[in-house]
Amino acid sequence: MPDIHPYILGWLVPTVLAAVAGYLGGKVKHLTARDRAMERGICVLLRGEITRAYQRHVIDGRPMTLECRRQLDEIWAAYHDLGGNGTGKSMYDELCELPIGKVN
Repeated sequence: MPDIHPYILGWLVPTVLAAVAGYLGGKVKHLTARDRAMERGICVLLRGEITRAYQRHVIDGRPMTLECRRQLDEIWAAYHDLGGNGTGKSMYDELCELPIGKVN
């Protein structure tokens, strides 16, 4: 009977390791997909903030305060770091050309 242990261990250890590796791989894949979804969602929200600023300051003509500009710069930096570009960049560039004004 002692000769059976190496065979059992030889079969059991790789099976358990494969199961653990499969479980961990599934978790990593799930987290990666979730992380991508979170990044996309955050990017959409940031682009929405840029769009609202564009509507408020370019289309509606409201003056941009220094604080609004600082927030816009932070929003743009985060949006850009997440891979955002395109229309967001165009709107940001146009917003950056606006003078800083006072709110009455």
